[in-house]
Amino acid sequence: MNDVWNGESRGNSDVMQERIRIWHRDRNLIDGSTDKDQFCINIMERNNYSMMDCLETAWIDIKDRKGKMVDGIFVKEADL
Repeated sequence: MNDVWNGESRGNSDVMQERIRIWHRDRNLIDGSTDKDQFCINIMERNNYSMMDCLETAWIDIKDRKGKMVDGIFVKEADL
């Protein structure tokens, strides 16, 4: 597997998370914006969550979810 992506070393997940955190802070997207206006990785940084926190929360939320695809969108069983 190639260890370079877009001209940069891939690094491990901790390195990638730090790169993303710095990128968001450098652009004033943490203190200068709101969760509503930002995407999930920024929300992670704004609220001091780790990637693992987000993954575990998502898994707990979806692991038992049932539903079906409707026009290309997954609809929870409770919403059908």
